[in-house]
Order: sequence, then structure tokens, then C-alpha cells
Amino acid sequence: MNMNNLLYNKTIFITVIPPIAIAIAIAVYINSLNNNIYYWKTCLKTYKDRETELDIREITCDNKESMLSTRASDLDDRESELYEWHTQLTCLENTNIKFK
Repeated sequence: MNMNNLLYNKTIFITVIPPIAIAIAIAVYINSLNNNIYYWKTCLKTYKDRETELDIREITCDNKESMLSTRASDLDDRESELYEWHTQLTCLENTNIKFK
């Protein structure tokens, strides 16, 4: 083995192998960044989906609350109407009017 061949092999090792190793390290790093970006996108999407679901539940609860409020006001109206009828019937009973 002559000295030129050994020097050539060392030159190839020094000039070719480190850039390949650096390229592999950069590729691995970029891949890990892509995985992190995918993970955070997934987390953000899940968070937004949950936020949307909570908004929908809040709207549903608001709608149910307004329906209950409407029903309560209807019941209050009916109660006042029944109270008026009761008052009128009590008045009629007190006056001793007989119905045939």
C-alpha cells in the first residue's frame, strides 16, 4: 500500500463522511421538528374542537334556559288568570247568586 493511496483514503474520509453525517443529522432534526409541528397542530385542533363543543353546549343551554323562562312566564300568566277566575267565583258565591 503506497502513501498516496492512504492519503487519498484519509482525504475521502475527511471530506465525504462528515458532510454525509451532518446531512443525516439535519434530516433527523427536521423530521423531529415535523413530528413536533404535527403534534402541536393536533393538540390545537383538539383544543379548538373542544372549544367549539363547549360553545355549542352553551348555546344549547341558553336556548333551554330561554324556553324555560318562556314556559315560566306562560305559567305565571295562567296562574294569574286562574286567580282572577277564583276571585270572581268567590265573589259570586258570596253574593248568593244561584245558577240554574
